[in-house]
Amino acid sequence: MRSTIAIFPLPNIILFPGAFLPLHIFEPRYRLMLDYCIESDYELAITSLKAQSRIETTFGWGKIIRHEPLSDGRANILLEGMGIATLISYKSTEPFIIAEIEKIENDYSHIQTEEFKELTSELIELTKDYLKKLNVEDIYVNEIDKLSTHPFPVEFITSVINCEFSRKQEILTTENPYHKAIKLLKILQEI
Repeated sequence: MRSTIAIFPLPNIILFPGAFLPLHIFEPRYRLMLDYCIESDYELAITSLKAQSRIETTFGWGKIIRHEPLSDGRANILLEGMGIATLISYKSTEPFIIAEIEKIENDYSHIQTEEFKELTSELIELTKDYLKKLNVEDIYVNEIDKLSTHPFPVEFITSVINCEFSRKQEILTTENPYHKAIKLLKILQEI
């Protein structure tokens, strides 16, 4: 589905579907961007910067689910990842990017297959082991079990692990959900 959306470029940041991203908006142009988003169904895309101020052309988009304006014009927002999109064309680049994008339709058909359920269980256990190595409190580690019914378990886990940005971007851009899960499995087995 094609859509017009504001795009917020941030270095080494990915908004994964099903994940949350808190942001502090302070630059004047991004304050204008936030106003635009509020008038445009609270949607915002996040893309990473590449060399020569270019941006990734496949990125996450989401909805602003919390908006806390501050007295000096700055704001804190919480963005919930809703899906993945690709850049079609720029509508404007100043003072902030507005672009026409193609939202990739979320496909949930794989979630209920036995193969994917088994793979998700393995990913959950490896993620819990990873978090325990980082001395994360058990109360938070045990919350990872809820990912067995999450619509985006692979993407959510990828958002919380510490690995190279390029590997996270590769998972984001991989279309086949099983291939995404296998790539994540390899990362978790290495860390």
